[in-house]
Amino acid sequence: MEEKKEQIHLIRELGLIEALAIGLGSMLSAGIFVLSANAAERVGPAASLSFIFAGFICLPTALVLSELATAIPKAGGSFTFISRAFGPLAGSIVGPGNWLGLTFFAAFNLHAFGHYLSYFIPINPLLGAIFAGIIFIFLNYRGTRITGLLQKYIVIFLLVILIIFIYLGFNKVDTNLYKPFIPYGWGVVIGIIGLIIVSFVSFEQISTIAEEIKNPGRNIPLAIVGSVVVVMILYGLILLVITGVLPYNMIGSIKDPIVEVASKSMGKLGKLFISVAALLATASSANAAIITSSRINYAMGRDKILPNWFNYIHPKHITLSHSIVITGSLAVLLSLTGKIEILAEVSSTLLLVSFAMLNLSLIIFRCANLNWYKPIFYAPFYPWLSLIGTALSLFVLTMMDNLSKIIGFSIILGGIILYYAYGRERTTVKGLIGKLFKEDKEFKRIKEVFTERMGISERNKILVPVKNPKTAKSLISLAGFIARGNEKLTVTALKIVKVSQNISISAAQKYILKKPNYRKILHMVENFAKKKDISIHTILQAAYGITSGILSMVREINPRIIILGWRGPITFHRIYENPTKDIIEKSNCDVAVLMDKGLNKIKKILVPISKGPHCKLSLRLAEDISKACDCKITAIYIKTPRDEEKKDEKLEKLNNWISQIFAEEVLRNISLSICNYNSVVKGILAEAKIEKYDLMIIGASEEWRLKKFLFGSIPDYVANKALCSVLMVKKHEVRHISWIRKIQIKILNFKIRI
Repeated sequence: MEEKKEQIHLIRELGLIEALAIGLGSMLSAGIFVLSANAAERVGPAASLSFIFAGFICLPTALVLSELATAIPKAGGSFTFISRAFGPLAGSIVGPGNWLGLTFFAAFNLHAFGHYLSYFIPINPLLGAIFAGIIFIFLNYRGTRITGLLQKYIVIFLLVILIIFIYLGFNKVDTNLYKPFIPYGWGVVIGIIGLIIVSFVSFEQISTIAEEIKNPGRNIPLAIVGSVVVVMILYGLILLVITGVLPYNMIGSIKDPIVEVASKSMGKLGKLFISVAALLATASSANAAIITSSRINYAMGRDKILPNWFNYIHPKHITLSHSIVITGSLAVLLSLTGKIEILAEVSSTLLLVSFAMLNLSLIIFRCANLNWYKPIFYAPFYPWLSLIGTALSLFVLTMMDNLSKIIGFSIILGGIILYYAYGRERTTVKGLIGKLFKEDKEFKRIKEVFTERMGISERNKILVPVKNPKTAKSLISLAGFIARGNEKLTVTALKIVKVSQNISISAAQKYILKKPNYRKILHMVENFAKKKDISIHTILQAAYGITSGILSMVREINPRIIILGWRGPITFHRIYENPTKDIIEKSNCDVAVLMDKGLNKIKKILVPISKGPHCKLSLRLAEDISKACDCKITAIYIKTPRDEEKKDEKLEKLNNWISQIFAEEVLRNISLSICNYNSVVKGILAEAKIEKYDLMIIGASEEWRLKKFLFGSIPDYVANKALCSVLMVKKHEVRHISWIRKIQIKILNFKIRI
């Protein structure tokens, strides 16, 4: 047994759509359903310009954030970037500021949620806000997955409703209502930005999950910048609809202008849909703000700016339970004030201070010439973009209401006091600006893992995900035989621990590695492997989903083959419910699935053959097992009445084909036979029954791509009916080769040889 060293793997499960959903889900918030009316009332038709200007003000910061997020993929987002650039004092200003800024934002959305809930239930809006806050605290404390896939569908629903609202709303627009377009002057158009910019600042939340996003060099900037651009366009068009349907000087007397416009343009059904959209948008934004702010607390606790109490992880639910309760409770209390504009402006004030420092942080990182600072995406027009972003953020701050500025800067002062009272003597973080920061080894390690490209490492691993102790032993035993027969291969057992999306993968990973109970099955596997003299490595990995976690690990360690288990019959219903099909389809390596029917010693292996890449893989695996077990391999070709080729000619061609796969000396271990049957399936099952084989290895058919099959109609049926254990295999093919093969087989009836 080799000495094992536990590694912390940085896996990425979120694609561009999921990352965009997180950004848009936070930005499509009460800003649309509350602040749009406020802006239209104060500015008139030109309110659409105010929202567009607000979006453009955020774009430089979005580009800067994209670079920093690809360079330092770590939980905490802008707090982490700023504290590493300016030092822990700046972190003590920005950290609590970001945390409370998002808490104020959550409160703003909770209050709006309560207001729209009263449309459907006769309830006081404040009670509705309390109800929503308690529900979100409970769900996130328990780790219920109300984000992820659900978040994506909520965002899609919102986009569809808002696009329909815009399209039908323009049909009702009276262009005369746009005259005058700027009734109160340009000063008001610019001045309102301080209030409405809160609708855009949530794009920063994407940076807190940068370590979990696939293809970060492309997806992170597209998600961050794309969120700002999409929301900017939507807000601009929505304001044009509102002020084109309702006179701007009467909007203040209407309870909910956007609902009134929906009623005029879409009827009662439109009013219902826009109200439901408001509920979903405010709920989604409030929940996302609570989750993100709890991650900021975790980052501050990690850097010892806050006590460890704040980054406590619940032992059962694996959630940031203390931070969630504190943040959620504070958001509920703030929502009860009913001061929506103050909540929005305080949130903006705190987050704009962070944006100004964030832009300057990029200049510090670039000037430091650090060996480990190598972003995958570089912000353009450096350093002018950063300077413009800083200036614009400070400019908007000057337009804030005085009370909002007093509250915001009081919170910043509290952060400074917190640093000198608690964090100064405890934190080990040092800032680049003070020339004290030489090189952060942890960041360097994260960067090395984060930028590792698929395919650099040699494909020498057999990956075996383990979950069920009843199947784990047979899977490890089979993997051990293959590895023993092929000295280049090693066995890696993987245990995925599913965690809630309200905790970062890095935080969850560190937690589960400290808890022995999560390693129980891995310890069992290690002991079993030791008895069988199998060299094995083990990986315990946190992930948001079993399938996404396995696929991310496949991309991370780049195995030669992944071996999975299957218990019970293969049916369409079970294929649909089981993650195995997704892994077969999406893995960038060979895949094998074992249906174990009492596999113990292997003396005889049956390999049904037909020319193709999957059959080649079957023969290669059989050869590896044969070397380890000294067993006999029987390759059979089932000849049906439709096959007009003579038996001797077919035998000669198959022998030549096999000789191209293996060296001549290996052929002594393989006996080839051709058997006549009316159907391929009946022939395989009959031959397997006659000789009582221990293991059958069968390659996928071309039908494996169909959702109703696991490996194809023949492999699936054979696996269900065979008396022996069956290993179904699929060879990984580059996508374009796979489709060429499919076209040739289906249309030209011709099989290519590769």
